[in-house]
Amino acid sequence: MSQKARDPVHLSLALATAGLLKNWEGEYAEASHLQAEGLALAREHNLLVPLLFSFFLYGITLTGRGSYDEALGLFQEGLTLAEKVGDEAIHHRLLNCLGWLHSELGDIERAIELNRQSAEIGERRNDPGTLPNAELNLGENFLALGDLKLALESFDKIHRYAKAPDTSSWMRYRYSIRLYGGLGELWLRRGNLDKAESFVEQSLDLSTHSGSQKNLVRGWRLKGEIALGRRRWEEAEAWLRKALRFGETIGNPPQLWKTYFALAEFYAAAGKPVEARQAYQAARGVIEGTLASLRHPTFRTSLENASLTQRIYKQSRSDA
Repeated sequence: MSQKARDPVHLSLALATAGLLKNWEGEYAEASHLQAEGLALAREHNLLVPLLFSFFLYGITLTGRGSYDEALGLFQEGLTLAEKVGDEAIHHRLLNCLGWLHSELGDIERAIELNRQSAEIGERRNDPGTLPNAELNLGENFLALGDLKLALESFDKIHRYAKAPDTSSWMRYRYSIRLYGGLGELWLRRGNLDKAESFVEQSLDLSTHSGSQKNLVRGWRLKGEIALGRRRWEEAEAWLRKALRFGETIGNPPQLWKTYFALAEFYAAAGKPVEARQAYQAARGVIEGTLASLRHPTFRTSLENASLTQRIYKQSRSDA
């Protein structure tokens, strides 16, 4: 309709949002095509709101596909524009997304700083989308640091928020996917496999119904790790290989190297050192491919020094 009406405002917004839906489905190439067109249109006509939405939504897609330098450029340009015009609605969403980008590349301290800023603004604005996502980012940041107490506090806060009868249903299904996945991973690390499985199943159910491919990869990987914890070898391998197949198709770098790592840990526990080393080396290959694509020196350093990266590098060189 906007094409027929020659309405660049709504056409740009429609392209950005259509790309968001494709991004949620893990179809990053198609999402990028749509959102690049929407951004070009917004730039051509100097459209304020479509520009802000494009910086926000296209940046999400680029982060998901691993185009981190391009995503950083859009997020920073969006923040500059939002601050210039006094916008807050998109501004704190950009902070949240930028925090996610930093966490993807192991820069956890900066990620926590950005997500806390976003969460504070989201809480003040009573924003039903940004507040839970920023808090969930914080929970995952604390998981990455191994601080299970703070991670549980963040996850529990949003669990209560999601269950409260007066909470808006806006985006609840979407952030609940991540909430249940995060709680599943947390309880797995705390050794409560039954509780972990209960949350992971809820995440997988929502991911399946909404076609959220990246979250399916995470859920199946966690299912595999839970099965490994119970020494159910065949079941663990089946889940991990399923996660790997989808992870390779989608191409989100962190989900892929984490899945290779989980598969390597499975093989090591199963007494298959050759297969384990191959999987560790595959995980290392994904990380090195990401490093080769990064121009930003801070990101290169943070990813190289991340604890999981160092563990993968050490195990990939091991003869054990």
